[in-house]
Amino acid sequence: MAGLYKSSVGSDASQLKNNLSETSVETVLPTYYAKRVKFYNNLVSKADELSKLSGKVDNLYNSMVS
Repeated sequence: MAGLYKSSVGSDASQLKNNLSETSVETVLPTYYAKRVKFYNNLVSKADELSKLSGKVDNLYNSMVS
């Protein structure tokens, strides 16, 4: 079993972690970042629409109750 594992795996992992923390996801994974930004922007726009509709429903309900 000797020689099957590199002794520097731990230091390689540490170096990778340091490199990733020094860079942004946008730089390292631009396609992934672009897809996530598009996805979250879509969610935000839908949440805004839902909030507006909720306000309209509240106003309608309040006008009917009073």
